[in-house]
Parts: sequence; C-alpha cells; structure tokens
Amino acid sequence: MTDCGITAAEVELVLRRALQRDLSLLDFTLNTFSDKVGFMGDHNMLTVHYCDANGPGEYSFFLKLLPKSDRYKSIVQNFGLFTKEKEMYEKLLPLMAKSLGRRMPAADCYLIRDDGCIVLEDLSRMGYKLWDKYAFLGRRQAEAALKAVAALHAGSLAVEVGTDALMPRHADHCYEALIADSSSDNIVVRQWHFSSLKTCCSLLQKMQCYKSRVAGATDWDSVFEKLHRAWDHSALVTQGFSAKYRNVLSHGDLWVNNVLFKDELDRVEAVLVDFQTYRYSPPILDLLMLLHCATSREFRAQHQKELIELYFRELENLLRAAGIENPIDLKQLQESAKEFDHVAAVLAARHIPTILKQGLTDATQLSKNYTAETATKESAFDQSDLLLGIFGGSELGKHFEERMKNTLDSLIEILGLSGFFEKTST
Repeated sequence: MTDCGITAAEVELVLRRALQRDLSLLDFTLNTFSDKVGFMGDHNMLTVHYCDANGPGEYSFFLKLLPKSDRYKSIVQNFGLFTKEKEMYEKLLPLMAKSLGRRMPAADCYLIRDDGCIVLEDLSRMGYKLWDKYAFLGRRQAEAALKAVAALHAGSLAVEVGTDALMPRHADHCYEALIADSSSDNIVVRQWHFSSLKTCCSLLQKMQCYKSRVAGATDWDSVFEKLHRAWDHSALVTQGFSAKYRNVLSHGDLWVNNVLFKDELDRVEAVLVDFQTYRYSPPILDLLMLLHCATSREFRAQHQKELIELYFRELENLLRAAGIENPIDLKQLQESAKEFDHVAAVLAARHIPTILKQGLTDATQLSKNYTAETATKESAFDQSDLLLGIFGGSELGKHFEERMKNTLDSLIEILGLSGFFEKTST
C-alpha cells in the first residue's frame, strides 16, 4: 500500500478496467509531479508493471489526491470541490457522452474513492501536454480549446433534450463554489474577493506604466469603487442561472492549464481537466474566461468574434450529428459576449495573479512591506508588493508582468477607466 492508501487490489482493478483483459499485477510506483502540484489537488503519476498473455508490460495513470496543504485541503472538502469533481466523473460525463453519442473531451476515470483519491487516464500517453502558462495561446490552440468546450456544452444540451429535464435535475452541485461578492458570509471566498480587488487597484497605482494619472489623488477612490462594483457584479453573474440566455453545464475554471493540447502537423486537439468548479451558466462565460485568461488583448480584438462563431458551428455540428437541433442562437451568443465581456475581464484579473505566481513566490525576494509570514497568514492582504517583487526577479517574472499588464489594460478599457490613465512608455 502506498502513502495515499491505494492498494494493490485497487491498482489491479484500475488496470483491468483500462486494458479490458486478463492480467496479473507485478508492482506499481507513485511519483508526485513536483511542478504540477496545484492549489486544489496533489497530482501524481501511477506507473504499473503487469504481465498478460503477451508478456510483461507497463502502463501509467494520473492519480489526483486532496492537496497536501491543510488550508487548501480544507477548502476542497468544505466547499464541496471534490464532491463536484466526483459527480462529474462518475455521473455527468458518462451521461453526456451517452446522450451525445461520443466521447467527452476529458480523461476516462477508473476509480474514485470518497476520501479524495481519483485515478484517471494518463492523457500524456496519447500525446496531450500542458501549455506554458506564461505564454499566450496561438490561433490553432484557441480553436482546439473552444472545440473541446463546445463538445462539453453539446453534451449538456443533449442530456436536456434527451431527458426533457434541465441539467440541475441531473447534477446536484451546479452552484458556483469559489466566487462570491463582498457580502458573502464565507470568509475564505470574501478574502480572495477583496485580496484580488485590492491587489489590482494597487498595481494600477504602483506599476510604472500606470503612474501618470490624469486627475488628482482622490480619483483613486473612484477607481477603487468602480472596480469594487465590477467585482461584485461579476461574482453575482457567476452565481446564478441566467433567465435571459440558455444555460449549459459549464467548466467554470477555464484557464490555460485546465486544457491539455495534442499538437500534430495537420491539427491541434484539446481536452479539459479539473472539473471541481463546474456550474450551470450561459456558455459564453466559459468562452470569454478562456480567451481573457489565455490570449492577448490584440488577439481577442482580431479573432474573438470569429472564434465565437467557430465555437457555435462546432456546437451545431455536434448536436446535428446526434440528431438534435441547436437550441442556442448565434445572435444571442454574440449578444451575451458583449454583455459579459467585462465579467470575463474581472475573472481574469482575479485569477491571473494567483495562477502565475505559483512556483515563483518562494524563489523571489519579497518586498520589505510584504513578508512570507503575512503572505500565509491573511489571504485578504494587498499582494501588489509581492507581485512587483516577482516581476523583476526572473525571466518568468517578466513574462508574468507582461501578462498582468495585458489583464489590467483590458480592465481599463472594458470598465471605462481610460479617463483615469494616459498611456506612457514603460
């Protein structure tokens, strides 16, 4: 038995489910991905040696455990994140695949235990890889990712048409788990809410490219209040089903490392991972969050409209192949993109600092006003000094800074803050 408690009998069961043939287990090892241990999960490679009629062989699986950090383990358990992912792999993905008549863009699941252990297909065996989180997606990767999202959403719509019941009748955990507004009773999500808000506002004040202000110091109060309203509104949009637009079972956390890519000469394919924060919401939120978190402002200005159309065509083709008429109208989809673009800009501003600082913080000399002790003690603190220290600390830090500038520029543009700033050379 390994430290995580997976037994030889369980490993043999997993192997038989994957290979669909008689075999004997020889041994197995579990190795942690030291560079891929996320906030909300501990990621491992399970390598298995076996013997069957053809002789000895080796196979691998992706094994996900609860986070090692007590704090994040508590969040995963108390917020129901593991429960949501368990429901997705055990019930919803198989139901959607059956209803749509095709595989969902996700790994096969071979074992889930109630204590937080999930054994999944090792997608790297098929050539899928993580994208560099500090690099923007290219056009081919963005297209592949949106096609994968279209397949997930098509599965949701197929279930609703086939059962004549909305997805919340099938899914017990369609709620948004981690995003809340400033009035939330949940101290953890409220702290993250205010931390990201304070951090973004402070970065606008402190980063050299934003230091030249048009008006006086009191304008920063106006900037903060406008950002505060945008943060609260965006949180409320993610929390409730839409009465105006069709809802689908959405991924809910589409940043670049929750998509794996297989890049071949003639095409790129993508699959989705990490379903801990799925929700029932308008499909455009998934699309816009991915584009804001993983592409540049210039890319979106040039390609967003046609990429939304590409998603729509893929959705329509998948549903048509299953004999289902697409209930989503392209005009409404485009209308929702305009209505929710600011929501995606705020979600990106909330996520990008958390996503990109991971792996850099420990190697960075923190500023004198921000110590390692305060960083772990209170998540609601303004983290701008920490980020500014990271920006100048390494080549990756410079990439981080460019990504943050891209995100803040989008906020300024979309939220109508341009009157407070003038463009200056960096």
